[in-house]
Amino acid sequence: MVIIDALLPYTEHFGYIAIFGLLTGSSFGLPIPEDATLLVAGWLASQHYVQLPFAILVGLLGIFVGDNVGFRLGQTFKGDIRKFLLKFGHRFFLSKDKVNNIYQMFRTHPERTVFLARFFVGLRLIAPIIAGSSGMKWRKFIGYNFAGALILVPTVMLIGFKFGENLDLIYKIVRDFGIVITIIALAIIIPAIFFYRKRKSRHR
Repeated sequence: MVIIDALLPYTEHFGYIAIFGLLTGSSFGLPIPEDATLLVAGWLASQHYVQLPFAILVGLLGIFVGDNVGFRLGQTFKGDIRKFLLKFGHRFFLSKDKVNNIYQMFRTHPERTVFLARFFVGLRLIAPIIAGSSGMKWRKFIGYNFAGALILVPTVMLIGFKFGENLDLIYKIVRDFGIVITIIALAIIIPAIFFYRKRKSRHR
């Protein structure tokens, strides 16, 4: 929720522009949480700051543009990208073996890797750049990558939308659940204290 709270002011005040900008940046490697942005966009739609169908379209467009930028960067700095990842990848939790394995995946199963990368947070950030630097054809990349986005974007935004729609209900459930847990805890703790004191008095 901390990440969502940080993103909320931008998306709330700038609406579609913020959704587009944040998703574009996250799609070519900037450390912006894509899933959190999509959730916030869905929540904003539930509160009528934006319209859900347009938010989904803007989200898809932002990802399309960002992924294209990442892919072109990979094509332009092909060898340098791999050298950079091999040298500094450990700072992003990518060992040399992991970097080599990712490139191997892109060489042997490029379409499948691009599609599945859309659903893995860490891999999603670097997939466009690596796809470009690995020599993958642009048409194949954008087709399989966008197919993954067509599934992910509406799904996550709808989750955010439903969360916002039922915020009062969720709060009530959490509150009531907390009360029940407190009652159970007291029902266990109070007798335990009573028996402990009774037992302690017997040993005196």
